Amino acid sequence: ARPAAEPTRPSPEVARVTPPAAPTPPEPLPPSLMILVQADVDFRAGFEPHAGKTFRPNVRNELTQAVREELGDRVRLADSRDLDFRDLMGRSRDRVDELCARAGSDRLLIGDVTASLFFGRNESDYWPNFQLYAVDCKGGRLQASNQRPLSPHVRDSYLFQQGIAGAARNFVARERVLLIN
Repeated sequence: ARPAAEPTRPSPEVARVTPPAAPTPPEPLPPSLMILVQADVDFRAGFEPHAGKTFRPNVRNELTQAVREELGDRVRLADSRDLDFRDLMGRSRDRVDELCARAGSDRLLIGDVTASLFFGRNESDYWPNFQLYAVDCKGGRLQASNQRPLSPHVRDSYLFQQGIAGAARNFVARERVLLIN
């Protein structure tokens, strides 16, 4: 018979402490983007009497849809406000900075629908013009589209909708770098 083995003692081990992993920095938030719209309604262009209250929100919705489709979650849509911007969109950089300060957003997408300045006998003489602006408030960059005349289409859900939607999608796609970087 073998003698009983002595109970083994645990060997003293050096306690290994693993340092906690460094916290990963949070993902930076995408830039905020505010959509601003001014939209003139000239009833001689074929607008219905109630269009004055609905046209600006309709244009804003088209711009919002274009941003969602083209940019997705690469921007944070800020609550839009009705800021009058035409007097601030002159050539002076200080005026654009003032607009950015009023808006309180990193980027601006601006839709401007202006009544035609022509006088005539035809309804089409009064169809509006549409221009878009993309503004990087932090980087001081501004891009503008060419002013384009709008015309009604059979498939419009409201007057000039197709022209506004198409121009918005094209402009947001073209200016995506300015709007997201």
